[in-house]
Amino acid sequence: MSLALGPVLMGVVRLIEPILRSANIEPAVLTQAIPYLRALNWGTLPLLLYFVFRRYLQGMNLAKPVMFALISANS
Repeated sequence: MSLALGPVLMGVVRLIEPILRSANIEPAVLTQAIPYLRALNWGTLPLLLYFVFRRYLQGMNLAKPVMFALISANS
């Protein structure tokens, strides 16, 4: 489901760009916000896959790999 939902969500985020341009936002802010939004958009699918694997491991009662991933990601 994440593999199907990821591109859809990425498309929705991509459609926000014209809305931001027409929202009367200051151009200096837009020149920084649009590239940031595009870069952030590429993390959508990996984030969804991380959620899937984390819930799977928790469902299988394997909390140690999840705990290791959370601690090492925050270090």
